[in-house]
Amino acid sequence: MPVFCMVDLLQVLSSPTPQFRSLLSLNLPMGGAPTDAERRRIQRQVRLSAADINHLVRIYQGGATIMELAKRFGIHRTTVMDHLRRQGVPKQGRKLSHEQIRQAKYLRNMGMSYEAIGRVFGVDGETVKNHT
Repeated sequence: MPVFCMVDLLQVLSSPTPQFRSLLSLNLPMGGAPTDAERRRIQRQVRLSAADINHLVRIYQGGATIMELAKRFGIHRTTVMDHLRRQGVPKQGRKLSHEQIRQAKYLRNMGMSYEAIGRVFGVDGETVKNHT
């Protein structure tokens, strides 16, 4: 580090401006990996009981989508799929009808994202992308 930068830094730290003091008062993290406590605050893990998993399977077999289940149980969609796979539940092909594909193409041409279109039809954005 050049000497003039170190001198400037030392001057700022030894007589901080009011703006710099207000930044220091925010107690912002100074970089590096988050601590375990910070990680726990950021990521909330949900563990489903056996009864919850059975309920999830029944709802899925009744016609609910992966995204609906993820929102309802407060878990990620891949976690829903993992639970279904571990329970031996076959995938239900949530394909779009020809009319839905036509509408999805129109919405996409209008500038709508795959995810937004997926929400309209109750499917994942990847499903829309694969069909259009």
